[in-house]
Parts: sequence; C-alpha cells; structure tokens
Amino acid sequence: MIATRLHRRDRGFRPPRQAGFTIVELLVVVAVLGVLIGILLPALGAARTTARRTQEMAAARDLMVAWNLYADDHDGRVLPGYRSGLDAYDLDGDYLTDGSDAILARRYVFRILPYLGRDLRFLYTGERESIIEDLEQTTGESFNYFVSLAPSLGINATWVGGDENELGFDLELQRIFGSFVVERRTQVNKPDRLMVFTSARGEDFVTNSGVVEGHFRVRSPVLLESAGSRWVDEYRASTPPEELGFCSPRFHGKAVAAFVDGHVGVMTDRALRDMRHWSNGAERADEGLAPLD
Repeated sequence: MIATRLHRRDRGFRPPRQAGFTIVELLVVVAVLGVLIGILLPALGAARTTARRTQEMAAARDLMVAWNLYADDHDGRVLPGYRSGLDAYDLDGDYLTDGSDAILARRYVFRILPYLGRDLRFLYTGERESIIEDLEQTTGESFNYFVSLAPSLGINATWVGGDENELGFDLELQRIFGSFVVERRTQVNKPDRLMVFTSARGEDFVTNSGVVEGHFRVRSPVLLESAGSRWVDEYRASTPPEELGFCSPRFHGKAVAAFVDGHVGVMTDRALRDMRHWSNGAERADEGLAPLD
C-alpha cells in the first residue's frame, strides 16, 4: 500500500521549470553591454591619457628644478641646448666628450642628469618608461646613444641655451641678427612666457619602426622671418616629426610645456606656433630673426 501511494505520488510529480533567457532577452543584454562598453572605453582611454599627462607634467617640474640647479652651479648661465666641447658624463660617471661619444655630450640629457640624481625616469615618462628596460639590455656606446636621443621632453635649444645647428654661437651671425640666444637667466624678459621644454617626438632609431614619442630637442615654427613658418599648417598623428619641429601635442592635441619661471602647463598646437613662447625677444606670434637695421 505504501509503495502504491508513493508510485502514484511520483506519477503526479512535475519538476519545476528551469529559468532561462530567450533569444530576444540575450540580444537585449548584448546590446546593453555594447552600449556600456562604448561609453566606458573612451572614458578609460581619456583617463589613461590624463594620467600620462599628469606624470609628464610632474617630470617637467622636476626637469625645471634641475635646469635651475644647473644655472646655480654655473654662475647663472643656463644649460646649453646643443653645443660641442662641453663636459658630460654617462650613468657610470665616465667622460663622454671624447671621440665617438662627443655627440652625446652635445645633447642636454647627460648634462642635466647629475641634477636629476642620474635617474632616467625623470626623462622617460609614461609609456616611454618601458624603453629604459629594453635599453638596459644594450651595453656600452649604443645604450648611451639611444638614451640621449629620445627623452619625453625636448629642449627649446635654438632660443634657450643655444643650438650650434640653428645659428647659435656664431659671432658673425650675431652681428647680423643681434644676440637672440638666452645664455643667462637674467636675460629673460618674461620668464612665465618663455618655454624651455615641451613634449617631443622623433624617428625611432632603436627599432626603426617609424615615429617614437620622444626627442632631445624641439625647433620653433619660425627661425628666419623672411623664410616664414617651417611647420606644416595642421598637426596630425601621421605628420613627420620634423614637420612640426619635433613637438608632440600627444595629449588630445595638447603638449606639456615647462617655462623659465618653473611653472608647467599644456599648450595646444595653435599655442605652440606662437613665437613669443619660443624667443625671448619676440613681440609677435610670427616673429623670427631679421637683420638689424
């Protein structure tokens, strides 16, 4: 009797239906996820860009502290932008101004590193930090060469400190154009306006894969006023580095810039074209060198 009742009870038992998604519900979920991803990805990308910009701005402030310490140690004379015959030492303290190392000493990197505690992280920021790890696998002269070539921030060598490849240090040219290179801090007319370093980009000579975000110097849009602008009219990511003076508005069209008074900001492509940020004597946005009357 008990077995019969159990059998009848079992025959009347119906298991509960398993809950599940219909195709329509799945499509709705996929669509919602797609919308959320579309919203979140740009926001995450913008957050990463902001973080890299903030890191580079902090490095630029430290760079300006080092730039001023150099001037303090050299009786007010500012760091030369690009010049032969100057003392410089590599990370191991070895002298760089002889033989094939001479070109390394011309670039600002190894001349300012002692004032940065010889820490390359002040010069290679953001995504550029990874290159230091790669370069550490390279030894000797090649390592020093590549380190000197592509720091995140390039120096305004032509107008601040001087560049021997940009009419600097030539007494005959100074008689024609006047003295245009800032060689001492006391010469600066408007320290809050004159730029020393800015975000840079150049050719990737390490992997030969095109453009890399980093270069040791930047060049102004105008040099000789009679020649006009030497920059392209509009910046694009595909623009060859030299066609925008090796400057890099990589942060949503803006570049980090450090000024003589020590403050750091960001500048748009348009602001970077203003010669009053490059040249100590410029009074117009398009002013370059012109012969003295």
